[in-house]
Amino acid sequence: MSFYDTKQSDPGLVLKRIENVIIHFLHNLYSKKKKKICLKVSNDVSEVQLDFTTRKYSKLAFNLCTLAQVYKLLSFNSESTKRDLYYDQKLLYGTQTLLDRSLTSICELLAVTRNQLNVISSSKGLVAGPIAFMDLNGRLIDCRANATLISESLIGLRILSTARFIVVVEKDATFQKLIDEKFFEVLPDALLVTGKGYPDICTRNFLKWVVATCNLDIFGLFDADPHGIEIMLTYKYGSISDKMEGKGAFIPTIKWIGMKPTDCLRFQIAENQYLPLSHRDYKKLVRLRRRSVILKEYDLVQEVDFLREIKKKLEIEAVSSMGPRFLVKKLIETRVILDERKRSWPH
Repeated sequence: MSFYDTKQSDPGLVLKRIENVIIHFLHNLYSKKKKKICLKVSNDVSEVQLDFTTRKYSKLAFNLCTLAQVYKLLSFNSESTKRDLYYDQKLLYGTQTLLDRSLTSICELLAVTRNQLNVISSSKGLVAGPIAFMDLNGRLIDCRANATLISESLIGLRILSTARFIVVVEKDATFQKLIDEKFFEVLPDALLVTGKGYPDICTRNFLKWVVATCNLDIFGLFDADPHGIEIMLTYKYGSISDKMEGKGAFIPTIKWIGMKPTDCLRFQIAENQYLPLSHRDYKKLVRLRRRSVILKEYDLVQEVDFLREIKKKLEIEAVSSMGPRFLVKKLIETRVILDERKRSWPH
């Protein structure tokens, strides 16, 4: 097994930026010439500035409270969830949504990610396989025995692993089925991860960190439908809706090994396994094609065009039901081995 050490970012820099915001705020507050209140880190016009008219003073109060909360977290080197921050000042925020919006604004203002503010989220993602994490107390979080919930508290810990690559699957059902079918007997040096649908920022940051720290290859397995393609792009390039808190939360090296729409030409799949594309699917495909062209993902453009041509979609369950271990042996193992062979060929 190999140990990997990682380092966290310096919270002192973020604390200094918060202090600068408050200094500028106080100057602004006592200036009689100002018609509005603003929050800013500096006078640099390239920096984000939050402006508040008298109608938005409640929003100003939310942002100042959030700044105070994260300043306290960073000062004491402690962590908190968004939910805990909300309940700490429930009477002020009123709803979780207002705290979430305020936190997003603060991330934009300070030009940092939510994780750099020591605000963690409870992820829905799972990881299983030959990897363990050692915390500061020497406690080992071992993912070999059971699937482990991915949390931001894992990021930055010492890693102990024998894994060579990661397989990311779209859905929890596929994740559980692969484990039940003895996935790790076939691929003992693989990590298995699921984001349970659209991956949250925590799951993406975790994968990015593990891939970079352990220098692992990463492969993705998704449904051959518009949602599956969009989820694959979210892992590889991030979500279009990502704000500052999700900046950099993507893994550009992930390789799409299936289930591709054109795979229906390679496997004998019963017609009753297909589903017709809905009107919403067609609209999503238009957006996906546009994004794929911008990203120069021309192979993906062909897959999107093929999906529109056949007018039907396919979920990964259709392949996994074709026989015992069909998914892991015929699709995952075969394509991982093929990728390794291609990279070993002389150029």
